[in-house]
Amino acid sequence: MKSFNISRRRFLKGSLAAGAAGLLPNLIFSGSADAAASPTNVVIVVHLDGGWDGLNTVVPFTDPAYAAARPTLAIPGGDVLPITGALGFHPALTGLKTLYDQGKVAVVNGVGYPNFNRSHFAAEDIYWTADPASAPSTGWLGRGLDVMNTGNVMSGVYIGSATPLSMLGDTVSVPAIPDAASYTFQSGGNAADDAAVLSAAVQIIDQPATGMAMIDGILVQDRALRDSIGQVQSAAAYQTSVTYANDSFSRSMKFAAQLIRANIGVRIISTDFGSFDTHSGQPARLTTLLGNLSAGIASFQQDALVGGFANRVTVMFWSEFGRRVAENASAGTDHGASAPIIVVGEGVRGGVVGNYPSLTDLTGGDLKMGVDFRSVYASVLSDWLAVNDSQVLGASWAKLPIFL
Repeated sequence: MKSFNISRRRFLKGSLAAGAAGLLPNLIFSGSADAAASPTNVVIVVHLDGGWDGLNTVVPFTDPAYAAARPTLAIPGGDVLPITGALGFHPALTGLKTLYDQGKVAVVNGVGYPNFNRSHFAAEDIYWTADPASAPSTGWLGRGLDVMNTGNVMSGVYIGSATPLSMLGDTVSVPAIPDAASYTFQSGGNAADDAAVLSAAVQIIDQPATGMAMIDGILVQDRALRDSIGQVQSAAAYQTSVTYANDSFSRSMKFAAQLIRANIGVRIISTDFGSFDTHSGQPARLTTLLGNLSAGIASFQQDALVGGFANRVTVMFWSEFGRRVAENASAGTDHGASAPIIVVGEGVRGGVVGNYPSLTDLTGGDLKMGVDFRSVYASVLSDWLAVNDSQVLGASWAKLPIFL
C-alpha cells in the first residue's frame, strides 16, 4: 500500500469531508465517550466580543479625571454599585454585585500585555494563543486539554457555531455546539434520505476492525463521537428549577450548566457574548449587554448551587482589549488597551486584584497595563484546573491571588 505523508491531526479533520463521515457534527475528537472521570473542576471562559469598556464596567467613580474624560458617558457616582471606596460596578450589574458582596467575584484590574494591538483580529489571536510575539496554531485552552489528556471527547466544549483558536490543541479537537438540538447526525436531505444515509453511516462506524491503525483509529473516534451525541442530548433533557432569561448569553450559560451537571467529563467550556464594540450610542447598548451578562451569571450561579456543582466551577470574562479613556464625538468609545478580567465562583477569593490604572498617566490615550494576562491564565490553569501552566504557556508566570 502506498504511504502518505500526512499528519494524524490533519487526516482526522479532513476525514469528515468525505462520505458518510460528513454526517458527524463539525469535528472528530480524540478519546472515548466512556472516559468521564469523577467530578473535577471546570472553567467557563467567556469572550466579551468586540472590546469591552472596562472603565464603565468597573467604574473609578471618585476620580475627577474620570468625569473629565467622559463628560457625557461618565456614570454618576450615585448610580454606581460600590465595591470599594473608590470603585463600583455599572448599575446594570446588580446580579454580579450581589455575588461580589458574597465574596464570589474577583476583579483583576489593568490586564493586558506590552505593545498592545488594537486590531480585533490580531488582539483576539494574542489572547487566544497566549502569545503576543508569534502566531501559534493552537490556543491556551486547547493546549490545556492536551496536557490534561483525559481521553474524553467531551473534556472541552465550545458553545457556538465554530470552534475558536483558543480551543485548538495538538491532540484534541473540541466540538462546537450552538445548542443541543443542533448536535446530531445531519445529512441535509429529506427525512427518507436522512434515515438511509444515517443507517449507512452507522454500519460504517460499527464495522469490525480493519487491521489498519489509521482507519481503525478513526472508527473508534467516530463511535465515541456518536456516543457523545447521546450524552449531550441526555444532559440537555434536564430541566432546571432556575429561571434563565432568553437572551443568547443566558441560553449559553444554561446549556453549560446542563453539561456540567450531567458529569460527562467536561473540564473547559468556552463561549462568546457581544458585540461590545461601542463606537457610538454606548450608554443604552452597554446597559443592555451588561444587564444580560449579570443576569446570566447570576442564574448560572444559582443553578450551580441547586445542581450541586457550584464548588467546582468558575467563570472568567475577558475581552480582546478595553476602550479609550476619553469618549468620542459619537457618544461612544474607541479601541483601547488594558481592561479588567473578572472571575466568578464559589472557589474564588473575592475582591479586587491589582491597582486600578491611572486615568492621567496614559499611553496614547489608553490605560496602562498593570497585570500581564498570562498571569491570569497561569492562575486558572495551575490553581483551578491543576494543570502545569508553564507547559501550556511556554514559560512561568506569576500567579495571582484569585482562588481560595
